Amino acid sequence: MSENNPIKLTLKGTPREIGVQHGRALREQIRSQISIYEAMFQQTSKLAWEDVREVAKEFQSTLKILTPHLLVEMEGIAEGAELAVLDIVALNCRSEIALGKFSDGCTTLCWRKNDGARVLSQNWDWTANVKKNLAMVSIEQEGKPKIYMVTEAGIVGKIGFNSSGVGTCLNAIRAKPMMSTKLPIHVALRLCLESSSVHDAVLIIESLGGVASAQHILCADYTTALGLELSPVGDKHLTEDASGIIGHTNHFLENRYVDEPAWLSGSPIRLQRLGELTKELIDVGVKGEDLTAVLLRESIFSDTFNLPQAICCQEDPSRPITNRSSSLFNIVMNLDPKNLGAEVVFGRVGSGEEGPVIKMPCLLSRQRVSSVDNDNYGFVLPKDIHGPSRIQQSNDFDTRASIDISRLTVPTLQDLQTKQVSIPQHQALQLTDLQLPSNIDPKPKEILAQFLSQVYPYSHKMSGRPAYATYEEEREWFQTTLHAQIHILQDNHPPAREMTIKSLGNLLNRIRALRMSGQANNRRDIVKWTEKCNTIHEHVANWQQELIQDPSSTGHVADDIEATMFDLGFAVSEQNLYPLGPQDLEDDPRRGDRSGAPSPEPAPKPK
Repeated sequence: MSENNPIKLTLKGTPREIGVQHGRALREQIRSQISIYEAMFQQTSKLAWEDVREVAKEFQSTLKILTPHLLVEMEGIAEGAELAVLDIVALNCRSEIALGKFSDGCTTLCWRKNDGARVLSQNWDWTANVKKNLAMVSIEQEGKPKIYMVTEAGIVGKIGFNSSGVGTCLNAIRAKPMMSTKLPIHVALRLCLESSSVHDAVLIIESLGGVASAQHILCADYTTALGLELSPVGDKHLTEDASGIIGHTNHFLENRYVDEPAWLSGSPIRLQRLGELTKELIDVGVKGEDLTAVLLRESIFSDTFNLPQAICCQEDPSRPITNRSSSLFNIVMNLDPKNLGAEVVFGRVGSGEEGPVIKMPCLLSRQRVSSVDNDNYGFVLPKDIHGPSRIQQSNDFDTRASIDISRLTVPTLQDLQTKQVSIPQHQALQLTDLQLPSNIDPKPKEILAQFLSQVYPYSHKMSGRPAYATYEEEREWFQTTLHAQIHILQDNHPPAREMTIKSLGNLLNRIRALRMSGQANNRRDIVKWTEKCNTIHEHVANWQQELIQDPSSTGHVADDIEATMFDLGFAVSEQNLYPLGPQDLEDDPRRGDRSGAPSPEPAPKPK
């Protein structure tokens, strides 16, 4: 697994069983965590690991009294990882043992969609050394909601949501005092995720005596959101403002019970910037169903104002290397009973170096999808295919390199027999290297669609920017690839569903390029064009998830794609989709003609 595509783990059973499964599956990552934090404790607190264990003993006694089931789970993690239980307790109490000198948490936001739904989101900033040890975990326990969270190996509670619609985000606060007779913050996060409502989460934390260190948990469910500014000597609860928003960074806004030094200069700046960005969206009419994960990632969580301490944080070279922070992942949770779920992106969103969008809970419960992805859904393509035939750059917008698909030689049955399909610059895909499942009838349109979906999204870095092609190229490729899925699904060969799942994933990754190229084509209509692209993204994501969840949905999805293409203006004449050879593409005077269907592009620039 790469750092931008982390381990996905499903845990179920008794507390000990859950712990043992966790420890065995993440044994190496847990050992790596201990090494990382051993160095960080030494750097920030002058504590050797043996000293850390001594403090952990105090918390072990507290956990035995307050949350015995979670101590048993930690004992199971230790057993599975073949480590001492105090090592695992220390990981779960790392924030408290360091006396607030660790600074993870960063920017959190909750936004009311309507009276019965909220969007809860966060950029989590921490040392890049930990990124390889993150995991997407689901936990099934008898009599409790199912949990979906992103956590560090060895830690029992973190950032995520549950099947009752309760979600949690975290901001670290540096403040004294610390009391080892109270709940560690990661244990408090787990208790929130075991609750059926925000109200119940607050009650359980209060009934157990509160938390051991100053922290902020942004906790929300379908109908309620609270910013829990928690400390061992007193709490304050923040409610939604008039716009239904709670935003927070790494300093308390109302809690004055603790001694909080001004320790992170960028925190107030980030909070002010968060307010400015949300106001801009409100001013252009964003509300309700407009509040999508794509919108929040692109409009808020990719913001780099006041680098390195920006909302999208990057490492500060002036800080010790052991505890430099950068944004390691972004999560946007849709706490809506009609469509409960989350999107997670690992890496700095908007940087061009982030990973793909990963959805929870679907991909956690279907490990088969991950394995299919690893073998290209039945197709193995050569690794030395190169792409761009021409490149467009802009000072104001991202750039994208692309293949000019009008110059592709479209495969025919004769092409398949000669085992070659050519692409620009004489780069050739040898179909002898394209290993087809034995039960597939290799039809030209299927090979072309898979070929385009694998080869076309070819990108490289130019001046640190992601790239995009001309708007006409982006639109043509998107249309052609999407329309090809109709016939692939209707033909219903055994691997057809897996092929389309992969192709729809590629389309999701390409929508940003379509949006950016459309904005470059016409700047007058950016808001409407962004809304159009968000709608397209939602449709494609829904089709992909339906195919993943229901193997019998191929016909329905094919019909839905065909109908939706007309609704979105994505209609292409049949004869232009699958010509018999390159001359049909190059010589056809109608190539690029947009008549016959409304265009999804913004209105053309005035002359």
